[in-house]
Amino acid sequence: TRRFMENMHVRNMIQGYAMHFYSRGTSNATKFTVETMREQLSSFADLEKAILDQRALLDKYDQTRRIGLLIDEWGVWDLIPPEDEKRNGRLWQQITMRSAVAAALGLNVFHRQADKLVMGNIAQTVNVLHSLLLTEREKCIRTSTYWVYDMLKAHRAKTAVRVETGESSPLGLSVSASRQGGDLVLTLVNPKHDETMAVDCELDGAGAAAAAASLLHHSDFNACNTFDNPNRIVPKEHAVKRDGSRLLVDLPPMSVLTATVRLA
Repeated sequence: TRRFMENMHVRNMIQGYAMHFYSRGTSNATKFTVETMREQLSSFADLEKAILDQRALLDKYDQTRRIGLLIDEWGVWDLIPPEDEKRNGRLWQQITMRSAVAAALGLNVFHRQADKLVMGNIAQTVNVLHSLLLTEREKCIRTSTYWVYDMLKAHRAKTAVRVETGESSPLGLSVSASRQGGDLVLTLVNPKHDETMAVDCELDGAGAAAAAASLLHHSDFNACNTFDNPNRIVPKEHAVKRDGSRLLVDLPPMSVLTATVRLA
């Protein structure tokens, strides 16, 4: 990036600078181990750091931020066996509960760093890498990542809200929030495979008049939706308790939760 910008003598003509970030997996999509799963999910801390580093670097050359930073390709890229590629086509991979958690970690990063990005999207949406849809002839299924996007679209058109967790581990609780008027959307992600998180969320300067949540979860992080069982992983209603300005929720291992809150 530095070499490019230093050699670009007409920087005022650049409207956007794109970065790709794939979280490579060293296992086949449905055969991840705890070790390879943890390694891949930890990489989303690197994605957030890369956004901060790239935006800071661009700001040195573009202090008015005319140049927008894009993440126009990102997602999980797992090990693809030759037999799968031969049968299904190049870069086809199954999408699991692990993939869904990865998608939510990435989208939470984009929400938290919304002031530094002008775009963040998965490039391939059907049958390739981190797909939202998988097809086979006349069949079409929604992957677990599709449901993450469906759950998190509640953030669209809202203003990002600063969140603090005091969590430094890349596999700790991931949070993002956004607000429009009296409506708050909160997304929580538990990337741990063996630990339920008891989340106590304090709303600074506001109370919760009402709250409802949906949860995407499966106890097997290698579980996936298939053409024979297309609804194995789908969102379900999940309980959220209100206590004045606090929201209390139990977040099971490998899960994504989005809550919509009416502020008091």
